[in-house]
Amino acid sequence: MAHQIIALLVGINQYPDGVSNLKGCVQDVQNIYDLLTTQYKVPDTHIRCLTDAEANRAEVIKAFRTHLNKAKAGDTIFFHYSGHGSRENAPQEFWQYAPNHKNQTLVLADSRAAGGLDFANKELAVLLQELVPTKADLVLSIDACHSGGITRGEGDLLRQASRQVEKEGNNRSLDSYLEGHYSQMLHHTGQLEIPIVPHLVMSACTEYELAQETRHRTGAFSSALLEALQDPTADYATVFDLARIYLQQWGFSQTPGTTAYRGFNTMRQFLTHQPIENVLKQNIYFLDGQWWMNLGAIQGVATDVAQPTTLDVYAEDNPEEVLGKGIITEVQPQKSAIEWQDFAPDEANRYVGQISHIAVAPLAIGIAGHVPTQELVEATLQASRSALVRLHQDLPKALYRLECLPNQAHLFDGLSGLKLQGIKGLGGADLYYMVDVMKTVANWKRWLELQNPAPKLTPDLAKLVLKEHQRAEEVTHPPNTTLYSAKLVQISLEVHSQLKQTMYFSLIGLSQDFAVEVLHNLSAENAGDFSIKNKCRVNVRIDQNKYEAWYTYLLIVSTDQITDFVLTQSGLKLGHDVVHKGDSRGLASRSKFTRNPQVKNDWFTQRVSLKLVKELMEITPNPGQEFQPPESIITVKGHSALSGWLCLESAFSQIRKEPAETLLNALRQRQCYPINLLTTGQKLHVLTLTQLQNIEEVTSENPLELILDLVLVPEETLLAMTFYGEEIHTLGETNASEGSLTTLALRQLFTHPRDASICQICLVKGRREELKNLRGASF
Repeated sequence: MAHQIIALLVGINQYPDGVSNLKGCVQDVQNIYDLLTTQYKVPDTHIRCLTDAEANRAEVIKAFRTHLNKAKAGDTIFFHYSGHGSRENAPQEFWQYAPNHKNQTLVLADSRAAGGLDFANKELAVLLQELVPTKADLVLSIDACHSGGITRGEGDLLRQASRQVEKEGNNRSLDSYLEGHYSQMLHHTGQLEIPIVPHLVMSACTEYELAQETRHRTGAFSSALLEALQDPTADYATVFDLARIYLQQWGFSQTPGTTAYRGFNTMRQFLTHQPIENVLKQNIYFLDGQWWMNLGAIQGVATDVAQPTTLDVYAEDNPEEVLGKGIITEVQPQKSAIEWQDFAPDEANRYVGQISHIAVAPLAIGIAGHVPTQELVEATLQASRSALVRLHQDLPKALYRLECLPNQAHLFDGLSGLKLQGIKGLGGADLYYMVDVMKTVANWKRWLELQNPAPKLTPDLAKLVLKEHQRAEEVTHPPNTTLYSAKLVQISLEVHSQLKQTMYFSLIGLSQDFAVEVLHNLSAENAGDFSIKNKCRVNVRIDQNKYEAWYTYLLIVSTDQITDFVLTQSGLKLGHDVVHKGDSRGLASRSKFTRNPQVKNDWFTQRVSLKLVKELMEITPNPGQEFQPPESIITVKGHSALSGWLCLESAFSQIRKEPAETLLNALRQRQCYPINLLTTGQKLHVLTLTQLQNIEEVTSENPLELILDLVLVPEETLLAMTFYGEEIHTLGETNASEGSLTTLALRQLFTHPRDASICQICLVKGRREELKNLRGASF
């Protein structure tokens, strides 16, 4: 029988008194219904929609048992919920499964009526277990908040409603969970166990975030999911990654999550579960009594062994016929240990494997421009069978974008506009070179984010410390530091460990040109307290024609030989075009990887990052003086009391782009744009005042004046704001605009939360009524 989709769609706008109503949940249901019936050709009889009062506890449970159980082997069961999410106190019997003693719940239409109950995650687990005999794939999409630990008031950046409501009161009794299921289990077996079956859950946000609604009265996550599903052949990983990107581009401060339980296979097409072509199979080998797969955390293998990733195994000379299955029991940065479930491999044979779930999505790069060039690049990327990069045509605000011209292609940083690398010529070597450039960026980002979320060791017992050397003194800096200096800076990286066993340390430098360099391989044999100083002293500086520089250092701590983690990577020639005269494979030889067969235990990472910003000029208390950085459109007028230094910097960090990206995309939603303060090709949007003194003297009566060489139309204004990652503070707006000059008066300065002598100012242009809504906003 052909594959079928059996769906249950639940959406609730109207709630009982005492619970805030929502606006977009019923529309979510209608939109998903339309998608299923048109794009996926699902018959109307295969979809059950429950909205508002219909979506009560009894009807939802009934629909699970009488509608979804119609599915057969090979079908997909799809459950979508749009509505309030919450948490509630859990009975003591559940505390072993809930360290915070809370259940995550869905708030159904009658949950908060007299005598009503929330629909707890532990009840959903039982209903999913009841569907296992159908042998259908189970897919859940939850557009709701999962906890009420964080609330947001009316100052939200885009004024969206949120789908969260906390439940107060005493614990529920164990008898109240799904007709006494758990109390009966405890009575008959003497123990309590929450069932976990193979299924996929896509959630709108993390546990401590809010799921938000759009201005168009839809769920933000549901809308992003629908946008990502315009391609019916997309796999689960692509769909979810696109949904995450769309949320960021639309300015929503929520991070969707996905969890594949019990080996659910996400390397298939969304809902139809058809296989994906050209999925790379990795080598499997046997060393020192253990089977390994040549794929690890840096390639995106999920490191949570409590929900182990499964894999299919094939003979190397016959990669089409599945011989058996295995599970990944241990994940290292570059490889994973395998245990077999229904297969007894021969150590003398050669195998390849294909895993069922990639936790780290491929790097999304927007591609646009000359269509024939696009097609050549995409074909070359597909031929490389890389899981590191995925190209998307309708992604204009991606973190990275590839612009195609006839016989050319150029890769840019999406936020700064910096050109990373280009090719002139579309021969085989040129195209492979560009593919390797994109893979270099993706690989660098994965090294940057590499971590083991659940190490057996205690990460707090090993530290990577960044120190700045200033003549006779040393200054210890926090892990993420910005230094304002035009001079060469000498720093040292110190390793301190209290791990009382033999440990291995690898210190890796990640430079802003995407190079990866192993600086030191260090070891301590049963040393207990252990420190390494002075061996890791380096000089850092800003190039003469640049305003900024970034440096990042990653420490990998392992119980095994550190050579397993060595992966060096040459950097890019930023801003340059490459012309190949031969037909070599470009950057294919740029990386090297040394494998040590003894690696078998635990690891974790520590990271520090440093941003250097060039100070341009000193500001002195002189009302008659003006201070203008070279090649800029901004002038700071002297103030009667304020003194300090002036410099320009970018609005984002190369290391952590997300906060600024969220802000910039949210501004774009209101047709507001930060002003580039340079007249050159570089993009610097932030005026930074450092080493400030007498900040309190800047007032409405005695403002700090700025002059910009910028023309405004009558309905536009400039707003000066600060943004340090959480809340927007407004400092002032346009006083006058005459000819080509616009003046602002800053009536106050909000300093950086970690340094009261620094104020970072972003100037935003937009319509006055739109900018008013940003004042005091937070997210």
